[in-house]
Amino acid sequence: MTSGFLRSGPSTALRIVALTILMVAVPVRESYGQSFQDLERAALVALYDALGGTSWTDATNWNSAHPVGTWYGISTNQFNISGVNVDLVVGINLQANNLAGVFPAALATAIRDNNVFGQLQILDLSTNAISGSLLSELGMLHSLTALLLSENDFSGTIPVGLTDNTGLITLHLFNNNLTGGIPAEIGLISSLQELDLGFNMLNGGIPSEIAMLTNLNNLQLGSNQLTGSIPSEIGNLSALQKFDISQNQIGGTLPSELGALSNLTQLVFHSNMIGGLIPASYGNLTSLQQLILSDNQLTGTLVTDYSGMVNLQWVALDN
Repeated sequence: MTSGFLRSGPSTALRIVALTILMVAVPVRESYGQSFQDLERAALVALYDALGGTSWTDATNWNSAHPVGTWYGISTNQFNISGVNVDLVVGINLQANNLAGVFPAALATAIRDNNVFGQLQILDLSTNAISGSLLSELGMLHSLTALLLSENDFSGTIPVGLTDNTGLITLHLFNNNLTGGIPAEIGLISSLQELDLGFNMLNGGIPSEIAMLTNLNNLQLGSNQLTGSIPSEIGNLSALQKFDISQNQIGGTLPSELGALSNLTQLVFHSNMIGGLIPASYGNLTSLQQLILSDNQLTGTLVTDYSGMVNLQWVALDN
């Protein structure tokens, strides 16, 4: 008599193999998803250690076994990674929290080699005392829409790598110690709406490539060491509302093309070396509220016809 075991054919063997694969595959998927969480946790701990976490104003749950979504300033959302739901970091908001130190090398490595923080949308470390160089790897965070690193002690140049994230909407680097020029590649950040590089030590000219930022509504370049002239191409930025290049060493003349910026509310160019006349086209700036051109080398008088400036509230023209 043949036993049931001996009667089993190829189909039974295939079912056994399939079951074995299933039993192996499920833990692999879970491990794969979990690894992203572990990598993000490790990167956050590295940030905590490097930026003086024990002295932070609020470090609730940091460097603990609690889910990172409960750590102060950290926001997470659930994502499906290879069939497994995992909570990944979407927001880091540690603004004005007494952070001090330099970005750890481990953070750059984690972003570059392991796609850590691949779902991060907001990074706000403004108003702290972070020093050292900006990480070019931050440009590899392609889900990031807001990079807010203003009011720190960052030094060195603006990395060209930051411009790799074309989906960035807000870039605030003002009030640091940044040097060098504004990279022409900044014009590649096609989604950018706010660019604030004021109160640094940037030099060189204003790159005409800024005119490629067709969604830009706020351009702040004041209190640097910029030279050259104002690119006439900026007159094509139809969404522009605020334009500040005050307290630089900008020369040349006022481009008449800026008179086409119908949404412009603030034109702040004081304390430069701009000469010539105020173009008559500026009389078309119907939304303009502030026209600050003082401490330049302008000649002549206010535009011939400024009756169209119906919203003008503040004018400063004295040299």
